[in-house]
Amino acid sequence: MTVRVRRFAAAVLLCGALAVAVPVAAGAFTGTKAAVRLVAQMRAAYSKLPAVSWVLTGDVVYCPAYPEGWTFAPRSGCEVHARVSEQDQLSNGNVVFAVGTVTAPSQPTFRYVVDRSGWYRAAGAAKCWKSFALPYTTSQFVSYPLPGQTLSIVSTTKNQIVNQALTPPFGSPKTGYRELDYIDPRTYLEPHEVLFTTVSHKTYGISYDYTFPPAPPSQVATPTCSG
Repeated sequence: MTVRVRRFAAAVLLCGALAVAVPVAAGAFTGTKAAVRLVAQMRAAYSKLPAVSWVLTGDVVYCPAYPEGWTFAPRSGCEVHARVSEQDQLSNGNVVFAVGTVTAPSQPTFRYVVDRSGWYRAAGAAKCWKSFALPYTTSQFVSYPLPGQTLSIVSTTKNQIVNQALTPPFGSPKTGYRELDYIDPRTYLEPHEVLFTTVSHKTYGISYDYTFPPAPPSQVATPTCSG
């Protein structure tokens, strides 16, 4: 339920990797009353944060065809596993700026920046950035549901609530999602998230690990130049 919308939008607009439908802004979460209420509590908590940092591992692949240099597996021509780290600046729970790094074995490191002015990427320590002609959607960090998605709480302890989001297969190829959100019941923040994607009867898994810095990330100059 977190930062998916921007990446799925890029997949559809640029590469059409998994032919997913981008959720509409008016979408509302459905499911048990407790699970839907939990989302509202999470949104209220994130609206007070200046920033979120995260690390993504698992079936995420290094993919120069994408503006950020990575995407979710499977993607034809992109098989090298990647590690992604990102810092997001929040304003009232919305992501207004993001800066990240992509690393993969035997591949150049990518840096990327996404903000209201556009999408940018640079290789290594290069001072010149490549600009991608894609619109940026300022979406809620606790983002909109996917088509047909339903929520339920699968376990509750003093230290952790596990919320599940199930999405039936849709698109072409048929793609289904199962998401597990591990939430702190004292803060309603989510230190950990696991997402399983099933495509053509094969399942892929990714893990997000989140931290919550006290200040937003530093702005990055993104000059577009040659050489």
